[in-house]
Amino acid sequence: MKLLYIFLDSTRSSGVVNKVRKKITFLNDSGIETVGIFLNRHIQEARFDKQERIVYVPFPAPEPASIFNRRFFRNYKWYFALRKNAKQQFGLLQKEMSRHDPDLILFRYPLSGPFLLKLVKRYPGRIVFEHNTKEPEELAGRAGAGKGAAFLHRQEIKYGPRVLEKAAGIIGVTDEIRDYELFRCNNRVKHSATISNAIDFSSVPLRTPPVFDGSSLHLLFLCGSDVPWHGEDRLIKGMQAYTGPVNIKLFLLGNVPSSSKKLVNDLHMHSQGIFVNEVRGAELESYFERVHLGVGTLALHRKNLTEAASLKVRDYAARGLPFMLAYHDKDVEQNEGLLPFRLRLEEGEEPVHMETVIDFVRRIQAIPGAASQMRNAARATMDIGVKMGALRNFLIQVNDSKK
Repeated sequence: MKLLYIFLDSTRSSGVVNKVRKKITFLNDSGIETVGIFLNRHIQEARFDKQERIVYVPFPAPEPASIFNRRFFRNYKWYFALRKNAKQQFGLLQKEMSRHDPDLILFRYPLSGPFLLKLVKRYPGRIVFEHNTKEPEELAGRAGAGKGAAFLHRQEIKYGPRVLEKAAGIIGVTDEIRDYELFRCNNRVKHSATISNAIDFSSVPLRTPPVFDGSSLHLLFLCGSDVPWHGEDRLIKGMQAYTGPVNIKLFLLGNVPSSSKKLVNDLHMHSQGIFVNEVRGAELESYFERVHLGVGTLALHRKNLTEAASLKVRDYAARGLPFMLAYHDKDVEQNEGLLPFRLRLEEGEEPVHMETVIDFVRRIQAIPGAASQMRNAARATMDIGVKMGALRNFLIQVNDSKK
């Protein structure tokens, strides 16, 4: 079976990009001949990486639309920019896809619109979409970002169901997301599956945890994108309200929301909230070695979700770093060996109660070999090898149904 894997996401999150690369490698190793197409603005030159089996397609910024009515152009500049952007993006994608003859196409779901609909009509019954969120709900949560965000939300509502109806299959990273996407297309897609996120444990080192002596507590939050549902504001406010003897520091690594930086500044917490640009390699590992607890998503309800399969939590677990979160993760909840290392907080807008966090860290401190215990338990439900078997079987099932 020949498979194309399409990735149009422009995220700078190394975790997301590495996950997709690993999946392509595992699919090839499992006997499914897979080629990836990566197309976004961060790619500088066209090339094919033979080892990764990935075609990298650069996506230069389109020229502004030629509009002679200047006032009209000023008022609707965002619309013409979005439309030209989508037209060029899908034009480049179609050109590259025409060089391949896949049996099936695995597509990390982009936002819907007329150009995506046109594309799926060219490949009827051959595209399997992967969904990591409820797209309309997430776009609604960003509606305050301007006219462009509101327009994309309307486009998703209008075109999303029509695009999904023509899919060969739907994959959600949670049951909640899979069921939502099926509902959007009136259950007209025959094949669907829930396959949660995973990471390659063999590529992640086991950390040597620091001792918690009761005087200083260090927390780590990995920020892949600037979005409100990370909920680090709940933690910052909880730290500000805490008046106990423990000195608490929060390291925020990556694309930290400007609102969180402003909150730390407004609360005069510069010595407690430490912002670090994205780091990798040995420098990243040094932060894992110095912290006692990882922080997962704390405000998932802000995009109307109750379940997730966050990559950052899998990164913590693989390294043996206990974590807190405020949502349901079945890979954690159905893994009894992992439960002692997870602090489940209540959903909502209330500040995090830091005494609860400190007590949790004290309990972890009393577990002999906590880091290795945690890593070994997490491997059973979070390692990419486990999930890739499920993905391979699902893709073969979808492909066989066409015959």
